[in-house]
Amino acid sequence: MYGMIMDPYDFDNLNEKHDPFHGYEFAATDIECDPDSDGSVQYDCTHTEYWETATPCDDGEVLAVRCANEQFSMGTYLTVKNKRSGKSRFLCEVEAEKYGAEYSVKEYVSAALMTRSEAGEYTILDSDMIHKRSKFRSKLRTDDIDVQCYVCMASVQNTMIFDVAINDESCDYAMEEVTVFSEILQWMMNGMGEE
Repeated sequence: MYGMIMDPYDFDNLNEKHDPFHGYEFAATDIECDPDSDGSVQYDCTHTEYWETATPCDDGEVLAVRCANEQFSMGTYLTVKNKRSGKSRFLCEVEAEKYGAEYSVKEYVSAALMTRSEAGEYTILDSDMIHKRSKFRSKLRTDDIDVQCYVCMASVQNTMIFDVAINDESCDYAMEEVTVFSEILQWMMNGMGEE
């Protein structure tokens, strides 16, 4: 279990002045924990449940923690739409959560479109896909691309955190996402081909 301290008034129903904690599983006040506690307030610390307290919390006295089973998660999906004109439209959908809350993909994530040969060699087709209407997009002429095994790599800016999606509908061989992920991770750790 992971948690992130946040402004309590960022929660959806905390604008209800008379019962701001309605609907939450756990709200506590007067919390005291032993120094060797593992931090589980609900189970290892003494506390008073908020609705049982004799002293209300006022503005500036409330602390909220958003809890989640994972610190960060990201999922990526790639769709390719081929046109008769020899062009293809690529849609790379990326969803991410940080501590259980939606993460701003548009603001913090970038996406690149690549092809992968059967030997595991990558060619970048679009290093900066455009984010529009909740997806990263690219439109390219593909009738002259020999290897049509596509990979979208979505990465959190200024980190090594990334995810991949594959589209092998027009591919001469089967790609595995786990293999692609491992190859790209190795490529990134080697400086992305830079010397």
